[in-house]
Amino acid sequence: MNTDNEAFLKGLAQMQRYCDYQDRCSYEVKQRMYSLGINTSWHNDILTSLMENQYLDESRFAKSFVRGKFNNKYWGRIKIKAALRHKRLENATIDEALTSIDEEEYIQQISILIKDKIRLMGEIKEAKDKKRLLNYLLQKGYESEEIWRAFKLNNI
Repeated sequence: MNTDNEAFLKGLAQMQRYCDYQDRCSYEVKQRMYSLGINTSWHNDILTSLMENQYLDESRFAKSFVRGKFNNKYWGRIKIKAALRHKRLENATIDEALTSIDEEEYIQQISILIKDKIRLMGEIKEAKDKKRLLNYLLQKGYESEEIWRAFKLNNI
């Protein structure tokens, strides 16, 4: 029985280090426990312990994820929301995290992406160029209404 307790504590310590490195969600922690071969009967106890000791916080993870993807990868709300759903977060947690994106910053980010893409593409002369730009922004996860708003602000 002592060796089981030691193995449990070792698994818990591994997951604490994993969560210390960066914010994680419970789905990522579960995947990591499976990959490390940690006894599946301990998974719920380890997750509970991680949450109780603030190693694991879904809300904190979601906010951090949103901030990182918006500021570093320049993703829009649609793409961020899809990625968070893929990580099996609750819709309420996702929606709360997405509210941390300032509306003005959001439109500004679209404008920056537009200007950068135009610099690469050259002048927007034809409808197909505008469509290419629109598709690029849609692929980044921005809403079409917000893109059109940014187009108007940038005289496109």
